[in-house]
Amino acid sequence: MSSAQRLLVLCVDNDDDIGQAIECQTPIIGRDAILRAATLFAVKCPEDSDLNAMFAAVQVYDQMKRIVGEGNCEVALIAGLSRGGVESDMKIASELESVLRAFKADGVILVSDGPTDEQVLPIISSRVPVISVRRVVVQQSRGIEEAFVIVTNYVRKLVHEPRYRKYSLGLPGLFISLYTVLNALGLVGYAGTLFALLLGLLLVYKGFALGERLGRLRQYSPVKIASIMASAVILSIGVFSGAQSVMGLRPHSLNELIGFFFLTSIGRTLNVADSITISMLFFIGGRIVDGIVREGVVDWKDCAFFTFVLILRQILVELAKFMVGVGDFVALVYWSLFSVIASTVVASLFLTKSRLARK
Repeated sequence: MSSAQRLLVLCVDNDDDIGQAIECQTPIIGRDAILRAATLFAVKCPEDSDLNAMFAAVQVYDQMKRIVGEGNCEVALIAGLSRGGVESDMKIASELESVLRAFKADGVILVSDGPTDEQVLPIISSRVPVISVRRVVVQQSRGIEEAFVIVTNYVRKLVHEPRYRKYSLGLPGLFISLYTVLNALGLVGYAGTLFALLLGLLLVYKGFALGERLGRLRQYSPVKIASIMASAVILSIGVFSGAQSVMGLRPHSLNELIGFFFLTSIGRTLNVADSITISMLFFIGGRIVDGIVREGVVDWKDCAFFTFVLILRQILVELAKFMVGVGDFVALVYWSLFSVIASTVVASLFLTKSRLARK
């Protein structure tokens, strides 16, 4: 290192603990002044980690004085404000300018007791090069301070960033508002049930990515959307009617309960098995029609599945009858084989047709 290089050993009290404790003005320049302030501060706050940083700064000053010479080295303490923020950074910048006017330094050695003090590095480096950073590790306090910085950053994200704010502030605010309204209406006894329902719906919405799925519906054609909605409505009517009908029954087994569920009448001519079949036909039929309208082609897999579902109604009916003890096992096997054969034939026809068309 050149003997002409002038070094400033700088200690930064970012939150001005020292100035408030011993009621002194910063900046503090010079080895003796730093030691006097450190001694007074040790009497007031012996457990504070800034105390270690001040003594470490004096130690580094003594080491560098032997290397670059007494006239080419100085030690100083600057401080910010207890409330932090931009005003604190401006105060640190102003005090650094005062120190640099008193001692024109070519480089700075920053002595720090933790990450909060090292946040001022950009301020210092914008005015004079930072040659080195000496970290004073105090095991009893450094981990706590770093944990405090991490927690503070997370809290700031939860409060200010929109994607986190709606959960950290929006949901608690909604629950508090609902509780207040229910309390005013005398329905506070239902608050727990309502909160559990809302929380359950939120978990289902996020867990099954319903937002993304609903967003993908925009890519579907009106034919697909209409078929999906019709399918959902028909299936809901059938399931609701079947569930309502079997609630009053006392079946001997689960198989018998399922059989009665499929055979439950909806209106005069339809049953739950019909509603399930029709809802599936609407869904698959929408895919087939959409393929014809948009691309002018028919997917052989959809046609085969449509044929299978068309015959599935009779399979469900025969299976339900068998479950309640009035069915015919031969009829069940017959319709099952027939559905497989019919689906295979339809798939083969469309597959052969598509291959011939490509040739």
